[in-house]
Amino acid sequence: MYGVIYLIYFILLYPFFHSYLLYPFFLYLFSFRRGKSKPEVRISDYPELTIICAAFNEEKVIAQKIHSTFLSDYPKEKLRLLIGTDACTDHTVQIITELAKQYPGLQCIEFSDRTGKIGVLNALYRQAKTEILVMTDANVFFNPQTLTELLPPFDDKLVNMVCGKISKRPLDTLSVTQTELKYMNFENFLKQAESTLWELVFGAEGGCYAIRSSSFREIPVHFIADDFFLTCEVLKTGGKIIYASKAQAFEDLSGTVRSEFMRKVRIGTGNFQNLFRFKALMVSRRRGLAFAFVSHKVFRWITPLLYSIGLVGAFLLGIWGYANPFLFWGMVAPCFIPFLNFIIEKLGWKNKFLGAVNHLFWMNIALIFGFMNYLRGVKSSVWSRTERQ
Repeated sequence: MYGVIYLIYFILLYPFFHSYLLYPFFLYLFSFRRGKSKPEVRISDYPELTIICAAFNEEKVIAQKIHSTFLSDYPKEKLRLLIGTDACTDHTVQIITELAKQYPGLQCIEFSDRTGKIGVLNALYRQAKTEILVMTDANVFFNPQTLTELLPPFDDKLVNMVCGKISKRPLDTLSVTQTELKYMNFENFLKQAESTLWELVFGAEGGCYAIRSSSFREIPVHFIADDFFLTCEVLKTGGKIIYASKAQAFEDLSGTVRSEFMRKVRIGTGNFQNLFRFKALMVSRRRGLAFAFVSHKVFRWITPLLYSIGLVGAFLLGIWGYANPFLFWGMVAPCFIPFLNFIIEKLGWKNKFLGAVNHLFWMNIALIFGFMNYLRGVKSSVWSRTERQ
């Protein structure tokens, strides 16, 4: 009987270890040598670009966003920045209008009623006339070389999307920001390795990526993770996605625990929307696609659901007379780590291991909330963005 129980728990816990340990180790082994032989490609011509950005009450950051775009190394006369303001109630529109006098390629498209980010992006796409679109967020700032580094992979006609590297810039030294910083570095490593091995990425970060206009698909208005939706649409049609690590941008990372948690809940909701819409990718015959999708995303998304089943099962087994202290405490102990980490930090100490486990714990709790949101149904993509610092 215990053999069957242990087998069931192995199956329940395997996706976690596969996604966070085995899959990264596999990528490290097989991408390390291959990445060294890639020749560096430089842009030979500068096509016209349309940069698309949705903004809601972004008066604290919108000027810096605009300056970082037009002070790029990319020729200013070939840049068009479309900013859709979603019924802003602050000074965002006035700031854009004033800066449009300085930058002729800047255009503000006002929406009088709250439309939601997806509605704004779809409307801006319909106004774009260039072959290459750059999707970005108001709080993501370009380096001078960001745009020029995004373009070279498009020399390959089969490349339909290029992902930039967004570096998170912590505004303080709170453990939540430092741990999130390390997690994002881990994610960037996975994306680089997937790009090197299979010329695909799961998935683009909405703050900095380029896409061919012919590959853009209008996003369902109730969807939340627009970047992952477009990533999956490109992969579904056989397009290549390249990770351009030199196309670097940065964004400020809030140290507020609540705002970071709610951001993860929102992302989790969008993840499950895309999972059920693009479930066919899990059995795709394209080289590496199904393996990467399941290993990098699907296993990670279902981990908290499987763990919850295991946790309830451990209690029930004890009630039914199959109590096993090792199994029981092995499932329960991780739930106490956030409290232990909280106490240690209050005492002025820090433990990297506890901090990492605490981060994973709350990330998985956010996924559970996101799954519940998905089951209830999402009617609109109107968002409450993270407060800017």
